[in-house]
Order: sequence, then structure tokens, then C-alpha cells
Amino acid sequence: MALLAGTRAIALDTETTGMNPASGATLVEVAWVRIEDGRPVEEGVPGARWSSLVRPGQPIPPDATRVHGITHAMVADAPPPAAVAPLLRAACADLPLVMHNAPFDLPFLQDLMRRTGQKPLDGVVVDTLGLARGLYGGGGNSLGA
Repeated sequence: MALLAGTRAIALDTETTGMNPASGATLVEVAWVRIEDGRPVEEGVPGARWSSLVRPGQPIPPDATRVHGITHAMVADAPPPAAVAPLLRAACADLPLVMHNAPFDLPFLQDLMRRTGQKPLDGVVVDTLGLARGLYGGGGNSLGA
């Protein structure tokens, strides 16, 4: 990742109850991996990798479960958004934020920050999906591809 060489950043991913927080959809999972000098920080380093289910406060629609496999039973005892948000905010600090499809993930993360009284995430955003589309064109730019 020459783009991030010499840089500290944090890669983020989310799973949600739907497509848009403005329509009431919310997070059911959030995860991060710290990146230093263009490489993921090794597992076992404190704070290098983290994920948590999030109790959404609403049922997870079957269509969403088909996408990510997370059921309402799995999040029943998960931490509430107010417990997850400060951890995420502290980890992100003012680091560049790396996401695959930032236009989807970022509104959910900003909604989480707003609803829990946290400062908005304001780091530079690197969208790997946008980069892939720019470099390789349309089609075949899923996270797995």
C-alpha cells in the first residue's frame, strides 16, 4: 500500500440493519484494523484489531441478515451504541480513515457518533472501492475481489 507508506491510519468496516441511517437503519457490527507504514498492525499488538457487535435497538431485517449473517439473537447481549462509540472515537483519533465503500460506511459511523454525543470522525477518508474503480474500472471491485 504505497499510498499509505509512512502513514498511520485506521481501516474500518461496518455491518448494518439496512442501507441508510436517515431511514432508521443502524449498526450491528463495527471493526477496525490499525495500519502503520502502509501495513496492517500484527494481531496481538494491543489495540491493533478490534470488532464488536452492537445492539441495534431494533429487529434486524431478514434481508440484512442474509447479507452479513448477523441475527437479532446474536446482538441481544451486545454492547449498546453508547458503549461502542467512545472506543471507536478514541481509536480513530484524527487518523486517516480507510474504508471499502466509504459513502456507505461513513454515514453510519457519523450517525453513531452523533447519537452518542461523540465528536464526529474528521480524519481524511481513503475509499478503497473508489480507488479500485479508478484503477481497474467497473465490476469486480468487491472487498473480496
